Amino acid sequence: MATPKQMRKLLELFEEVPTERMQEILGSGLLTDLRDGKLVVGERKKNTLTLTLDPSSSTVANEAKRRGLKLVNDSDQSLLRAREVELELCGVLEAGEDRVNGEVMVLRSIKMDADKGEKHANAFLAQYKNWAPPKGVSYIAFPGMVLRVGYGSHYVPGLRWDGVGWCLDFFWLGYDWGGSGRLLRRPSTQLGTSPSA
Repeated sequence: MATPKQMRKLLELFEEVPTERMQEILGSGLLTDLRDGKLVVGERKKNTLTLTLDPSSSTVANEAKRRGLKLVNDSDQSLLRAREVELELCGVLEAGEDRVNGEVMVLRSIKMDADKGEKHANAFLAQYKNWAPPKGVSYIAFPGMVLRVGYGSHYVPGLRWDGVGWCLDFFWLGYDWGGSGRLLRRPSTQLGTSPSA
């Protein structure tokens, strides 16, 4: 257990952190791990994110409605209470592929437990809006939420990195999905355990 002196030293360290860096620290989940006593030195992976899901959040749904998109399905519809989940970025391409059709991406996301929907997208936007992705990653899709225009084309919400922050968009499933795209799933060390995300 940390002594009061050690806790004061930790607080002093955070006082020295520039304001612009503090948001990155808050978004990393480090403070949550410290609070819950779950941190093991060297355990946190760079591509692991902690999201707080809020069933009342509606940023993506409101924007979809504004653009005339109608809900077909959302894997997050059953979320009834706020909860925290740990997720990692994952690719969808298999060996030898440089791209796949958007419909294939959605099907693979289900097999990979990476079919996260609206509440996950809302949480990411709220908590990681300015989080810089790993090199080579420029977009993240949330294929658990499928939308359409009238009776036509299908779309999924996604985020594009513009070099400064993440921008909400809707990706047409007729487009190809390339190597710079990512999905979110439970960390591979947790796969096979009871679903929490």
